[in-house]
Parts: sequence; structure tokens; C-alpha cells
Amino acid sequence: PPARRLSLGPPAPPGIFKIEDSAQVARLWGIRKNRPAMNYDKLSRSIRQYYKKGIIRKPDISQRLVYQFVHPI
Repeated sequence: PPARRLSLGPPAPPGIFKIEDSAQVARLWGIRKNRPAMNYDKLSRSIRQYYKKGIIRKPDISQRLVYQFVHPI
């Protein structure tokens, strides 16, 4: 299969990432989770669940579509 490229923006500190193309990320996440009707509204709800689970959070300096893993990988 062809390789996929997904732009997450310029390099950031470890564990911090920015979603550059929210529609594409939602589509790919829908494929990964076997939910073909996934869109960004549904993805953002999922992201909020990850806040509650302590997996990701908003960085100290909050920006739109920028997130941080609680335990950097």
C-alpha cells in the first residue's frame, strides 16, 4: 500500500502536537477506529474523553488544535 503522509505541523517540544488538517485527521481516525462517519466534531468529543482519562491535555499556552500527551512518548 502507498505510504501516507500526515502533516502535524512544525516540530514542537516532546509530547506536544498540532493538528494541521482536522478533516484528514478525523477521516484517518475513523478508519483506525472502524467508524467511517467520523468527522472533526466527533473526533473532538473523543479528544475530550482522552482529557478525562489523563492521556492528553491542552498545553500550558493554549492554542487551537494543539494538544499535549500527559506522559511524552
